[in-house]
Amino acid sequence: MNEAAKSPCQNKRLGCYNTIHQFIIDITIMESLCMKQRLNESDILPFYHVPPLGANVLVLAPHPDDETLGIGGTLRTLMEAGKRVSIAFVTSGDKADPDNPLSAQSVYNNPAGAHFSRYALFRETEAQKALSILSSATHMQPTVPHLFLRYPDREVSNCLDDCLKRLKDVVAPNGKALFDTLYSPSPIELHPDHRATATIALQLQRYCGITVAFYEVTVPLRPNTLIDITQTIVIKQMAIAAYESQLKTTDYCEFITSLNRMRALTLGRSITHAEALLVLRNPWDEQTMNEWFSYRCGLDVAL
Repeated sequence: MNEAAKSPCQNKRLGCYNTIHQFIIDITIMESLCMKQRLNESDILPFYHVPPLGANVLVLAPHPDDETLGIGGTLRTLMEAGKRVSIAFVTSGDKADPDNPLSAQSVYNNPAGAHFSRYALFRETEAQKALSILSSATHMQPTVPHLFLRYPDREVSNCLDDCLKRLKDVVAPNGKALFDTLYSPSPIELHPDHRATATIALQLQRYCGITVAFYEVTVPLRPNTLIDITQTIVIKQMAIAAYESQLKTTDYCEFITSLNRMRALTLGRSITHAEALLVLRNPWDEQTMNEWFSYRCGLDVAL
């Protein structure tokens, strides 16, 4: 009997057989992967900590406060060690509180043409206060002054090309990186601006070869690097408190402190808080990234 002569029931039955057969193949492949890898705890998460990465770093912060929430303890340690730290704020968070009367007061247009509010300026002032708290008397002047790029809040994905062009001029004006490490939110963050910023970080790495260190704010990532912030957690909490406008609705300090406490799980009793990073010294393709976040490969993939 040819295919056209088969009844609808026969065709449906054949389709079911094919689906079941493919499902069995998929299960067999997954079992093979699990048996082959046999990942232990130490293959999934680091059981050790390392010094903060970079001597001359640039931090991409989608909004004022992300730099402090994500890696405030690391930044303080870097500054205490005399390292150079520059921050690039991609947006100024002008849509974070639409009920604030300052949000409706337009000051001027930002590079992408949207209105820029007095509320955004207020958040920039908070950022400057937080950075002054994180700063140390021994810290070096940043390679470039802290930047407020002022793209529209929640619309970074619509400004990727322009933002990437501007940041290329900052990171590698002649095609050669001025910085050795680029910190960015991870690609699996909740906020669309965070994910868009991660995309920019990956493109900058492909452009000039800079090391990228992804940090976590709203979604725990799978790290390959842990930074001990036991000695700097209090300073980090003080810097978070500088963002008064953001703490009115959400106690970010409590949530982030809890996250940092959990990150010390594999580091022994003497370390109370840690910050987690996914460090990429070379670009990863999409398959490697997917396998990493689905726990289908061990820590050695990052070496």
